[in-house]
Amino acid sequence: MHKKGTPTNYTPMLPASARTGSLMSVYHRRHLKSDVCLGSLPARCNCSRSGQYVSITCFMAGLTTVPELEFGPRVIKTLNLEQNELRALKMGSFFGMKIERLLLSNNSISSLNFLAFWGLEYNLATLDLSYNLFTKVPSSPLRLLRHLRSLSLKANRITALHDFDFGFLRNLEVLSLDRNPIAAIAQRTFHGTQLSLLILNSIALSDGLRSFPAHDLKLLKGLSLTENGISTLPVGWFDRLKSLRYLNLDDNELHELPVDIVSSLGATLETLELNGNRLRRIPKVALRALPNLKTFELRYNRIRKVYPRSFNCSGKLQTLDLSHNLIDKVSIWAFDGLDTIQRIDLRHNELTTLDDRTLYWTDPSGRQIFLAHNPWLCNCLLKWIKREHKRKTELSTMFVDGSDMLCARPHFLEDMSVTRVHLRDFTCDHDYYYYYVVSESEADDEEDMNDDGDVDDEYEFDDEDYYDIDKSYKGKDYYYDG
Repeated sequence: MHKKGTPTNYTPMLPASARTGSLMSVYHRRHLKSDVCLGSLPARCNCSRSGQYVSITCFMAGLTTVPELEFGPRVIKTLNLEQNELRALKMGSFFGMKIERLLLSNNSISSLNFLAFWGLEYNLATLDLSYNLFTKVPSSPLRLLRHLRSLSLKANRITALHDFDFGFLRNLEVLSLDRNPIAAIAQRTFHGTQLSLLILNSIALSDGLRSFPAHDLKLLKGLSLTENGISTLPVGWFDRLKSLRYLNLDDNELHELPVDIVSSLGATLETLELNGNRLRRIPKVALRALPNLKTFELRYNRIRKVYPRSFNCSGKLQTLDLSHNLIDKVSIWAFDGLDTIQRIDLRHNELTTLDDRTLYWTDPSGRQIFLAHNPWLCNCLLKWIKREHKRKTELSTMFVDGSDMLCARPHFLEDMSVTRVHLRDFTCDHDYYYYYVVSESEADDEEDMNDDGDVDDEYEFDDEDYYDIDKSYKGKDYYYDG
């Protein structure tokens, strides 16, 4: 009851001690909290409002049941109930609420009542059920969510996907099922969906991709299959993925990327990630079938050489990551044809020198080259990098980590930045190693480095060729500090 003559929306005058600074903030939190969100909240929950939307966070609030929230017709933009102690969702747990984004990850939920999401049919667009205890897809309760667009069941205990598990989610676009021990996927699991992004990282597929149902994924634009032990790609597997733009096969067991496997993706694929596999050569023949590729990542493979024109059919390539390999030689024509390239990463390899013609573009502005963490041989052949840096040329602006390019040899320049070495010290007078050791091996493989390569022998090579120098000269020192 309010005093006679006092308007119903009357806000009492703040005491003088609470009108400024932190005291005013405390007063608002204690006395006006319900006015801000027009509803009551459980302890340890927070609320914020933006226009007609309300967002409620009950993160780590010790909740064992879904709190009762009364916000009338106001839409709850996000309800965050992450990291609580919820074990089950009862019938009508959210009835009367208009929620667009519901976050329930990191609880102990193992079951859902058939009508757990009753009342959320028309508003809920995003549902996060990751890091719970589901042993199967709760398909029956999910059927109500006819407008759901994004669903995460990451890191549960789901062992199999059955026919029509997601068949009633006609508007579902993003589905994350990674880090579940899924050993089998039924052929009509994704039937009826309109998926754009499917994430199946680190599951337990027993036969790789051979029985994976791709026929219902015609609209798929992004597919992630990392950490699945995939060693081969079945012929024709990508034929139905006519819309695929992003493919992530990181941390698998791939030794090669056959052209006949990826050729069907040539018209659409823009990003290909093959980090952490067992590739020993850049699959340049396969790249010729992917003319629209913009991002190509090959980190943590076993590549030792970058041969001429490895990317000359990649006319749209913008990002190339070759870091964390074993690359010790890069042909001066290796990047020929990469007119649109913006970023090349060669960090953490075995490069000792680099020809100044290797990274030449008529317009170097806007391009980034990363070369740190290689055992650089700071002799006359590397002098051009210091010269460009000293003159502050446009070419020097490409080397964004130039100060981290450290000399490994000769000894008197060891651990010194290439950009800080005096020009007079970039000499070959002291370089017995280069002239009497490396020169012979370079002469032997000169033809290989200048050969465009044949399709037939792209994946045929002898490991002994790669280890000759390592075995013969490991532990020996061919430098002196003169």
